[in-house]
Amino acid sequence: MDLLKYFERAFDQRRVTRNAIEYDERRGYGAYHAHCRAYSSAGAAATIAAGADDPGMFEFLESLLSPCTARRLLSDATADGKLGLLKSKSRDLQGFRMRDPARVAHLLATVLTSRVDALVRKFFGCEYLVHWFTVAATPPTTRPASVSFHWHCDKGPTKHLKLIVYLNCACEHGGGTAFLDQTDSAAVAASGYLFGRAKKRTCDLSVLAARSGRALSPLELRPASGDAVLFQPSTVVHTGITPTRGTRYALTLCLLPAPLPWHEALRCGTMSDLMEDALWHEDALTLLQKMGLGI
Repeated sequence: MDLLKYFERAFDQRRVTRNAIEYDERRGYGAYHAHCRAYSSAGAAATIAAGADDPGMFEFLESLLSPCTARRLLSDATADGKLGLLKSKSRDLQGFRMRDPARVAHLLATVLTSRVDALVRKFFGCEYLVHWFTVAATPPTTRPASVSFHWHCDKGPTKHLKLIVYLNCACEHGGGTAFLDQTDSAAVAASGYLFGRAKKRTCDLSVLAARSGRALSPLELRPASGDAVLFQPSTVVHTGITPTRGTRYALTLCLLPAPLPWHEALRCGTMSDLMEDALWHEDALTLLQKMGLGI
């Protein structure tokens, strides 16, 4: 057991740099992204704009799916009726696992619309793949449902995206998601709050404002069924809003750059299962080998 983590400082500005070094450099996600751009075909490159460099990127995709389509996806995802853990090292994240390849491919094709596709490809400057996905069920509670319902950024490479698709309406459960914009997120990052132990996260924005030396103005999304949000979780400070009167169902996709379109990468076995696989690859360049493009 690493006892040092129990004595970790609540605020440490070095953690942001250490996170980037760990994933972008040591684990090779920066080099992997560069190879993905290089492998993009001439035809694809002509249609993909240069990757965006906005560290505060988040895009609210109102009515990405119709309420009817969102209900069908939820029904399909919960068809076996077995609620269970979604992540091997977390007792908090519960939901429904989908194992049938055809059902999974249909779910992904439904949410990765041309609207999403254009935004993601523009951001990465190349194609992309689905690293993992979850269909989470968060029951109502008067306390934060998990550490994801405290202000945080996600550890991982600086260039990855999350797409959250809300499968039922906030009017049913009272929950949602809140974000800080680019300027506020940068201020929190500079304060040294990010990437500490999950148990040291806070729900109290006034604590972060005092430490950041500025007022912080969150954007709270209370989504309708079928709404979605696309954002950069390693640099956008965010938190779940705990449901208070019903279960919140949300589909979350973690997206990485890729040299091939997502459906081709999926057939190559690039998607991880969080109950069986590590959250992040020890060497990101192994993804190229899976796709038959090893260097």
